[in-house]
Amino acid sequence: MSDFRQSTVGCHSYSRIMTPFLLPAEPPYVVRVDSPIGRIEVTSDGAAVTSLTIERDGRLPWDALPEKSTKVLATASKQLDRVIPALELSEKDLPDDFNPPARLALAHKELGQLPLAEADIARALTKNTGGPRRVRLFDIQASIFAAKGDVAAQKKALADAIAYGKSLPDAQRPNGKLASLEGQLAKLSAPAPAPAPPAKK
Repeated sequence: MSDFRQSTVGCHSYSRIMTPFLLPAEPPYVVRVDSPIGRIEVTSDGAAVTSLTIERDGRLPWDALPEKSTKVLATASKQLDRVIPALELSEKDLPDDFNPPARLALAHKELGQLPLAEADIARALTKNTGGPRRVRLFDIQASIFAAKGDVAAQKKALADAIAYGKSLPDAQRPNGKLASLEGQLAKLSAPAPAPAPPAKK
């Protein structure tokens, strides 16, 4: 990624953001990964990685967009298996911290180990005592249920995220993220289209 440079996006300040000279208005592919240095957001145009951003103050440039992977990003995600042992050790060293099991949930999800991911995020939610990050935990949980094909559980996790986020004080409420989650829930709750009438002979 030698053609990347450090910059900022729009009117927000982001730390350690690597982006090409022209960032697309809306990347077609985006994934986010929790790491020991904070959440990392990686975008792709389908052919190559187009930006890599490390969050600042809990924000990323494309937080409002739902995650959508592609082959390029999936290849990068396969490297997650190298960090799992370190995250497991971190959880043992910090038994009251919700971050290690949350990161394990994302890693196991990307590796397709969904039962482990589900157990990880349940531990993270139990250890979390509140604040804006709890919305993110419910979001992770919803994405795991989506990967499992459990629509009912996915809808419940999204509803829990929205309800909790709206209960936060105005200064802490992640309105952009909540709007995205509400859109996802509305799409899942929309009635299925009526079947087309049979063609007349």
